[in-house]
Amino acid sequence: MEPTYSALKALLVQNLARLYYAENQLVRALKMMAEKATRPELREAFLSHRAETKTQVERLATTFVELQEPVQAHYCQAIDGLLQNGNWLMHTLERGSVLDSALIGAAQQVELFEVASYRNVCGLAMQLELARVAQVCEGILYEELEADDKLSAIAEGLGMGSGVSLAVQEEEEQEERKAEN
Repeated sequence: MEPTYSALKALLVQNLARLYYAENQLVRALKMMAEKATRPELREAFLSHRAETKTQVERLATTFVELQEPVQAHYCQAIDGLLQNGNWLMHTLERGSVLDSALIGAAQQVELFEVASYRNVCGLAMQLELARVAQVCEGILYEELEADDKLSAIAEGLGMGSGVSLAVQEEEEQEERKAEN
């Protein structure tokens, strides 16, 4: 049985509302992550993506207008779970390269969630022939892919290919500090 236009549109609106919720949560989370990051390039990446996320929130709001729906945020358990993990890391790990590595990993998990979500809404919007909604969401999708690439580049630049080498480096630094005392 083929889904109706109204059922697909309702699904699109629901998914957009969850993304709207997620992006608003990320504006807050990225600020905290930037405050906890020790590497300047990582702190700058989080702050830059926070500014970009603020504009994404505004652009997402335009999709609701385009759909003649009220701008709305619907709770998203997935993003809350990912952010709780990041919050736990920030409050559990000592500031330093291990936390930086963990923050990069947590941020990339969020990016992957966003990429999958934006691909989904782009597909729905195209199926419904809502070109403007698809265009807005596709633009945000590419920004999320770029953010993930930037995090990967920072990780590689810090010698964190798998995240293990930076953790080992941190342990070695701690052992050297102990030996000096």
